[in-house]
Amino acid sequence: MNATFISSSLQQAVFINCLCQNVNFRSANLKHADFSGAKLKGSTFTQTRLERTNFSRVNLSGMTFYNINLLESNFTDSSCVGTVFARATLTSTHFNRANVQDVDFSFANIPRTSFAKADLRLATFTGPTLINATFEKANVTMANFSYSIMSNKTSVSNEQLLSTASIRGAVLPNGPIITQDPNLLRNGNADCNNSLSMNNWKTRPLNAIIISTMNNEPLNCVFTSIINGTCIMTQHIDLK
Repeated sequence: MNATFISSSLQQAVFINCLCQNVNFRSANLKHADFSGAKLKGSTFTQTRLERTNFSRVNLSGMTFYNINLLESNFTDSSCVGTVFARATLTSTHFNRANVQDVDFSFANIPRTSFAKADLRLATFTGPTLINATFEKANVTMANFSYSIMSNKTSVSNEQLLSTASIRGAVLPNGPIITQDPNLLRNGNADCNNSLSMNNWKTRPLNAIIISTMNNEPLNCVFTSIINGTCIMTQHIDLK
């Protein structure tokens, strides 16, 4: 604990199940190091070389790996809630079954990376390269994929994309670029086939939002903006 390894050469070092809290690894070379099961709370990895490093079963929540090279590293079964990987290199990295809620992957390089069965709720994927990445059975509810770049080998389902918070400006696996997000709101209490229930919705500007039935869910409504500006939508309910 509280050790300092600034600019140290620690290639292939073994820290398995090590208590490494509040350790400073700034500018160290930790390529091929093994931190599996280690306790790293409060440790610093600024400008650290971390290619092919093993972080499996490690709690990295709240830590920062900004602009770090993590090529072919392993985060399987790790906990990375709120961790920052913005602009990091994560090529062929594994986040299988990891808890990566609310993680920042903004503008990261993430080709061929696996998020199989990972929990990615509220994660930010703004502007990253996701070519050939896989999200098989991952939970991407309310994740932000705006301006991300995918390929025809990026494994993500339409159902997963519909559960996200945004895919605006994204290049999807089948090729198209999404110019605006399809869903502003989903309402399970409204019947889209009932004009009386729809009359309770008011929009400003007038007619700026189209109300339609959600695919395969006739009792749920999808509210789609047809303008680029700000829309306001209100619902009036009679409580008598």
